[in-house]
Amino acid sequence: MTSSLLPLIAAGAVFLPNPSTGSIQQPPDKPTRPAFYQADPGPLAVKTIPNHTLRDQSRADKEVPIRITYPDAEGPFPLIVFCHGAWGSKDGYQPLIRHWVGHGYVVIQPTHADSIALGNTFRDESVFRFWNDRPRDVKLVFDALDLLENELPVLKGKIDRQRLAVAGHSFGAHTALLVGGARPRLLGRDLRYDDERVQAVMVLSGPAPNRLLNEQSFAHLKKPTFFMSGSRDIVDVGPKLGSVDDRKKAYEFAPAGDKILVWVEGLDHGFGGISGRRLWPPHSDHLSISRSVTLAFWDAYLKGNSAAQAFLASDDLDSASSSKVTISRK
Repeated sequence: MTSSLLPLIAAGAVFLPNPSTGSIQQPPDKPTRPAFYQADPGPLAVKTIPNHTLRDQSRADKEVPIRITYPDAEGPFPLIVFCHGAWGSKDGYQPLIRHWVGHGYVVIQPTHADSIALGNTFRDESVFRFWNDRPRDVKLVFDALDLLENELPVLKGKIDRQRLAVAGHSFGAHTALLVGGARPRLLGRDLRYDDERVQAVMVLSGPAPNRLLNEQSFAHLKKPTFFMSGSRDIVDVGPKLGSVDDRKKAYEFAPAGDKILVWVEGLDHGFGGISGRRLWPPHSDHLSISRSVTLAFWDAYLKGNSAAQAFLASDDLDSASSSKVTISRK
């Protein structure tokens, strides 16, 4: 062995001499594994107003507690109203919410009437009677933006009124669907809870067709809509699924045009830990997927970000993950 190779070996180098020439051969380039889209915390500091209350005169002055999370930077930023699952509250979902805010969004979380924070009992399924009260909470938030800026001067100039969105998980996904245009059918007539101000809709663990939402209900989803679920996304409370594939039905019945379905093998109802609650085992890969692909949807449809659009149109999410991920588009 020549002495000229000793420094390379000592340094851990893997370059080997070409037997015919004696020259050093460079190793072949290894294929680069695609990265998640913006999976790291965002560059903006995250600030929170943990407790504020809105009052709805149209519902006998009903009080709706809200949490407001916003970037500590000059706005305006798109606004997302996020609806919690059954028995949840405004204080959940911080692993997801703070990721969005750090990347340049304002998020307002109402506490809906089914919350255990308002005295309901966990797993008491009677709370699902509040299904038609929840969209009114979302409308109240959108109606109150001027009021919030006046009452909370730190929000002045933070919210872009032209870029509004609604999102939700589980029972909150049902709410987001209604606000986004899905029309429940009750007593032989279609009901409407859609809000024309909404520019994009996110449905995390959405419902299967049920006694309120039939195949025709989803035909009215005209806005860009993101659906996400997975092969273990089954819970033993609330409206029952025939099979986990029923969570794909809303996407399948929705009209074509800016609709995206992300399906993750092994993903359970906790989405890796987005709620911050320990009801389902944490899963770091699923949490990274959830953060990455949801942010890509917001960036693509609320900010017109070309890199986000390209990511959603690619197979990078599947390649970057240790889980099997399928993105369907129409």
